[in-house]
Amino acid sequence: MKIKKNIIWFACFSLICFIFACKKDNLDFNKFNGYTPNPEFGIPLVNATLGIKDLTKNNPENIKTDNDGLIRFTIRKDSIVSYNLGDLFKLDQQSGTTIHKSIGEISIDDVTTRKQLTLGELSQGFSPAVKANFNLIENTTNVFPAVNENISNITSFGSISEFSAIRFSKGWLVLSITNKLPVNINQIRLNLYNQTPTQTLLGTFNFLNILKGTVKSDSIQINNKQISSNMGYTMPIYNSASSGTPVFINSNDSIVITMFGRQLKAISGSAIFPSQDVTSQSTYLDLTTSDLTQQIRKLKITKGSLRFVAKSTVGTNIQLSISFPNATKNNNIFPEQIISIPTTGPNNSILDSIDISGVQFDLTKNPSKPHNNLPIAYTIKLLSSNNIENFDSSNYVDLQVLTSGISVDYAEGYFGNINVAGDSIKPIDIAFFDKISEGLKLDDPRLTLDIYSSIGVPIKFNYDFIASNSNSNKIQPLQMPSFELAYPQVIDIGTSSEMRKTTQVVDKTNSKIVDFVALAPNKITCSGNVLTNVGHSPSETQYISSKSAMSVNMSMDLPAGFYANNLTLVDTFEFGLDVFNNFKQASITARVDNGFPFGTKINMVFLDTANKAVDSITVDNLLMSSITDANGRTMQRGISKFELPFSEARIATLNTNKVNKIKLVTTLATENQGGKVVRIYSDYDLKISLGIIGKVSVK
Repeated sequence: MKIKKNIIWFACFSLICFIFACKKDNLDFNKFNGYTPNPEFGIPLVNATLGIKDLTKNNPENIKTDNDGLIRFTIRKDSIVSYNLGDLFKLDQQSGTTIHKSIGEISIDDVTTRKQLTLGELSQGFSPAVKANFNLIENTTNVFPAVNENISNITSFGSISEFSAIRFSKGWLVLSITNKLPVNINQIRLNLYNQTPTQTLLGTFNFLNILKGTVKSDSIQINNKQISSNMGYTMPIYNSASSGTPVFINSNDSIVITMFGRQLKAISGSAIFPSQDVTSQSTYLDLTTSDLTQQIRKLKITKGSLRFVAKSTVGTNIQLSISFPNATKNNNIFPEQIISIPTTGPNNSILDSIDISGVQFDLTKNPSKPHNNLPIAYTIKLLSSNNIENFDSSNYVDLQVLTSGISVDYAEGYFGNINVAGDSIKPIDIAFFDKISEGLKLDDPRLTLDIYSSIGVPIKFNYDFIASNSNSNKIQPLQMPSFELAYPQVIDIGTSSEMRKTTQVVDKTNSKIVDFVALAPNKITCSGNVLTNVGHSPSETQYISSKSAMSVNMSMDLPAGFYANNLTLVDTFEFGLDVFNNFKQASITARVDNGFPFGTKINMVFLDTANKAVDSITVDNLLMSSITDANGRTMQRGISKFELPFSEARIATLNTNKVNKIKLVTTLATENQGGKVVRIYSDYDLKISLGIIGKVSVK
């Protein structure tokens, strides 16, 4: 937008434009060729009236008129600054936690093994005389003799299929003896041995008064005992009563020794162990955010996943059951997730992930830190292979949980004291002031910021605008105050109150706006930051959602009430000397009837093709200011007359130096040399009469 559109420039510059815009099509000097009667004469060129409509017709978007006719210049720029959720809250994509869990002791199913010892087998361990006697009477009807023997030979129980070698941390071995002999047994003492890798006494069992057809039991603890599947026993005491009367002595009659393993817990060895939960525990994923002072209590994920790197040294499949207490998706409980770690692969490891898109988490469940902590409950389960597997209590499962690709839909809590710098903002071009260097002081300029925010966090807006003028190479900060923004509450979500508007008016009482505008900026830059929670407590409940945003619109209202003593306007135009081709010398005369409350002086600098100054003319009173009343409105018009002489020598100089441009430097002063505020109204106009007085060249 050219400054010729500016009413102030037009009021003082239009006269010059009219003078140098006159073409010989309006006045054909060729018709004087061959005539020499009176070489001196005067020719009227222009009689014109310029009003506000003429001076502003090319820029209606920047010109407004009040009801009383006062002219206002307006500038509006929307969305000069904006923020969203990502600027104020961001999860660290490397947030994670590591679980290391040794399997410790594991459960072993109850084991049972049985040894049936017939009378014939039993008697083989008796002393020779007793053994010979039983050989004589077996399978006959006789009195069953009383027996009191020490059987020192070890008898094997046989292999146990549930394990080969195992160290028990807890458990019981229970032995029971069923008496299937035709006599009562007074006492049996039985020593139980572990036979491999070396013979070791595991314990002694005592059984008293085992009547015919009955069972007696005894038990020992096997805490911290190493036991193999190859066990045997001795019977240092075997004492049975006589039958007293003849009975059939059947060699197949027997005693049955049954061994039971009960409540078994093991810490190492080789065994078939059943599917079982090794541990059920909970932990917390500490979510790191963009600011350590933030305390987030609720979190809903738009998209993303929790990535699991699981590793096991256990020689069987591991199943991880993972749940998130109080987590919901679509108002339903987020279901338990299952991850399996196979026995194959490097270190029995696996990489898996859980999609948590749309899941809302409660981050307040850690009593020691009721914020930023995502609760995770997990169960480590050993899956039985139904084969004997090696294991050790030091075998472990490692589980690393990492956030991945997280974007947040909603966060609630306290968002801390953060300082977010604004992005680099493209300078705002104000071509409205393009040709003004400086010196214009408006009486009551205003800059209004309308800030729309749906961010539920207290924000202090701390920005400033910098005016710059490329003609004078000067800058001027606005020095506007920082201010708090209105913000919605959680209860406002989904209502019309969710979008809050803050209007901040910047005027001469709270800024340097008069000097800011007086610089006539053709560019305005904006920079600064926003500060959250200045003076607010962590106990407050705040929120940000993916729909939260803040946008800043700027408008400048410049009512045409101003004062100026040294307002400088600069522009350069093409200049055609052919207007003087038929003159030896000439003067341009003008009469100006000025309704505008300012006067001007002008310096015209003639430039050659290299933009070097060749000549100049200064007119001190190009326009005489009108006289205004107490309200700054014109009540008496200013009348000025002047003459711009172009001598034969000056014309020759301009021609010789091939002048093709004219630089116009116009200085404007309002009434009383800038000492009085004046106003521009829509009924102001400028009446101009121009003419040429000259001597024609006669060929």
